[in-house]
Amino acid sequence: MKPSNPIDQFAVSASSFCRWCEAAPSEQADRELRSREVRRLLARLIADALALPETNPGNSPDSVRATDDELKALTPRLADLPVDKYGVYFWPADLQSDPVVASLIDDLQEIYRDLRDGLWLYEQGHIDAAAWQWLLLFEIHWGHHASNALHALQGQTANTSYGAAVLIGGKTSHTSALKDLGGL
Repeated sequence: MKPSNPIDQFAVSASSFCRWCEAAPSEQADRELRSREVRRLLARLIADALALPETNPGNSPDSVRATDDELKALTPRLADLPVDKYGVYFWPADLQSDPVVASLIDDLQEIYRDLRDGLWLYEQGHIDAAAWQWLLLFEIHWGHHASNALHALQGQTANTSYGAAVLIGGKTSHTSALKDLGGL
């Protein structure tokens, strides 16, 4: 059953994402299924973060940051996705800037670090402090990583789905295949 409190719901989503990152790469599921799963987790995190209320952190202890070694330990799982390096605009509204190279592994590690820090506060009973930290860092840090990662994974999915579109009616382009499907 889904928690009715948005802070508790976010904690469930954050915990699910962290568990996914910590799990060993599966020999059973293919890369596309793993990509779909992490896209679902990222989309849920973003949606649940947007529902977090503004809170006052009060007097709470500093959270326990994940170490660089702990983040590196996640690499085998995170490297088992169909894409890592991708181009992104640091500030998309700046049309004069050039894209920079970003790393999906780095994105997922940064999200993990910020979420896990808040989970530590949440598990210690500092609920408002955890919500405050999650929301603040969503706005200034991990939210950028999450939306960029989701965009990169979705773009990769669309790119590899091109072959499926071409098979529909023997069409040789997305446009003609989508027209046949009623998409254009």
